[in-house]
Amino acid sequence: MIDLTHIDLATEEDKKYHIDEWARLFKAKTWEEVHMLAEKNEYLQEAAGTMFRLTAEEQIRKRCRDREEYYQDMRNYERYIAQQEDDLSIAKHTLAKRERELSDIRTKLSDTESELSDAQARLSDTESELSNAKTENLKLQKMAAWAKAHGYTESF
Repeated sequence: MIDLTHIDLATEEDKKYHIDEWARLFKAKTWEEVHMLAEKNEYLQEAAGTMFRLTAEEQIRKRCRDREEYYQDMRNYERYIAQQEDDLSIAKHTLAKRERELSDIRTKLSDTESELSDAQARLSDTESELSNAKTENLKLQKMAAWAKAHGYTESF
């Protein structure tokens, strides 16, 4: 078992079999560092080449996954936009229909208010006529009472 955090504790036997170099290769943080370590040993060079190809293939796979995710996100976004446009179109159509209905209701209300105004005017005229008739009736009743009180017996 190799502890990569304690390469400096490698024994002479570890160094004899280049285990410390392998540990440094696996611990390397940059490709330049891997290249410098691999220059010394053909097996390390082969391992470094394999690491590079595997990493490169993984990067390519990641790019392909990223690209596919991007296209999927774009398709989802386009579907979302299309749905929003459809919803907006339906909302506009519904609003226009409601505005027409409201206009019709306002027209009917205006007609009803006009009819009410006319009816109120006729009622006012009728009440005025009734009031005049009551006044005339009271006058006639007073005249009839006066006539009766003064001996006139003919009916009016």
